[in-house]
Amino acid sequence: MTRGRDSVSFGGCGRARAVFAVAVFFAAPIGFAAATSTETQAVPEGTSATVIETLRQAKETLQQSLPNLPSAEGRADAWGSLAMLYHAQDMLDEAERAYRQSLTEASKVRWRYLLAVTLTDRGNTSEAIGEYRRLLADTEGEHPLASYRLGLLLLLEGDHQAAQAALQDARQHMPDTAAVLAALADAAV
Repeated sequence: MTRGRDSVSFGGCGRARAVFAVAVFFAAPIGFAAATSTETQAVPEGTSATVIETLRQAKETLQQSLPNLPSAEGRADAWGSLAMLYHAQDMLDEAERAYRQSLTEASKVRWRYLLAVTLTDRGNTSEAIGEYRRLLADTEGEHPLASYRLGLLLLLEGDHQAAQAALQDARQHMPDTAAVLAALADAAV
């Protein structure tokens, strides 16, 4: 693990980073605003004892680091990093809670975008649309991936006109991207 004054990151093995989220709920929650001390999360089937131990150690390090982070941005990044690890393990409820906690610390574009992605993955389309729209308002439309994902959701919701507008915004920043062009073609139908 590397520590800067305002950050916590888990360096080294990418595998350990990717599976960190499993262990966080294996032992106990670390203090989500919405969590209770009795909450537990089942360890996904097939998780090795070695991975679980690695994650337990990563959780312990995070628990020790969070209270010592002097800035809201550092705490937001710590929560956001934890959320990314949950998300990587498809622990979407936990990822959503951690992204929301990061946003209570500091409103950062990265965490709002990933919260919207998590909401999309959970099937909360209308809430995800709202988050993508807030993100685009905060960035003055300068987040082409958010525009693209918003366009896809609007297309799924049947709002072809709004989908086309969002996808055109994405196309301005990514003019030759096949996925954007294909989605625009779908929206035109």
